[in-house]
Amino acid sequence: MYYSNKNSLKLLIVFLAFANSGLGVDTCQLKELLIFASAQRLVKKQCPRCLEDDPKSIILLNELYAENKTGFTPKKSKGCEFCGKTGSDGRTLLFEYISKEKNTASAIPTTLKDAALEKLKNGELSMDEAYAQFS
Repeated sequence: MYYSNKNSLKLLIVFLAFANSGLGVDTCQLKELLIFASAQRLVKKQCPRCLEDDPKSIILLNELYAENKTGFTPKKSKGCEFCGKTGSDGRTLLFEYISKEKNTASAIPTTLKDAALEKLKNGELSMDEAYAQFS
């Protein structure tokens, strides 16, 4: 179901807000109305100019992602003139969502941990920052 008027969207938001609050919202009805739900976190982005392999973080990586065989070495920014010796270059977004496919009852989930793993693989996120978010 896709809604084109603002009142339907407001109703959907109210349903989402009270879904797990014990206020008697029918979860079957919620599943029918839910189109998209998301959560997000801002995390420190590593400076790309001073990245280096961080083999000590493999222990944390395996602890946090025990269900995955990740097969890569995390990176860590050591600090440089560009980042003011902080190792940080602003913030990046971790985004989690569940989206219902049009005309189907199945949902396609992506979790915050999945998003963090992708940013770990490309060096955008340090293992320390990921571990602080999910441990």
